Amino acid sequence: MDLLVRWTDGSVSLFQGADHNDPQYPFAAEHKVATPNSVWRYARALTAGTAAPGPARDVLVRWTNGGLSLFPAIDHTGTHAEVKLVE
Repeated sequence: MDLLVRWTDGSVSLFQGADHNDPQYPFAAEHKVATPNSVWRYARALTAGTAAPGPARDVLVRWTNGGLSLFPAIDHTGTHAEVKLVE
């Protein structure tokens, strides 16, 4: 299981789930998806799941301006596309 965190400085981290069952070390690595002061500082709510075709995890973001975006297939290399659902 992975964990996506949007920090108060606007950076985003993806914590990659470990391949073992040791509860003391649930994550194998932290990957920086966005740097501080990025556009992600305007994210009001994040919801992860599978919204687009394919096996990868997707993220829905509601922005402070009321917009809604889908980021399909977020992984350790970052976001690959933004689909604006509501502007």
